[in-house]
Amino acid sequence: MLFPNPIVNANEVHLEPALAYIHYTLTNVVGRVLQQQAGTLSRVSLVDLPAGVYLLVVQTEAGPKTFRLLR
Repeated sequence: MLFPNPIVNANEVHLEPALAYIHYTLTNVVGRVLQQQAGTLSRVSLVDLPAGVYLLVVQTEAGPKTFRLLR
């Protein structure tokens, strides 16, 4: 579960339960990479991002999971 989505009055989104992952990438809709990280994912900061649509791709051992974020 990813919340809040859409993101209105928050600066980060939370994943519950936290995902153990190999890598995550946050991109805008044209594919520009905005953030990348490896480890355990429980939240993603969106502090400096303008309103728009973003894609969060989390690479897990079971394969990729993609979340669409609206800010």
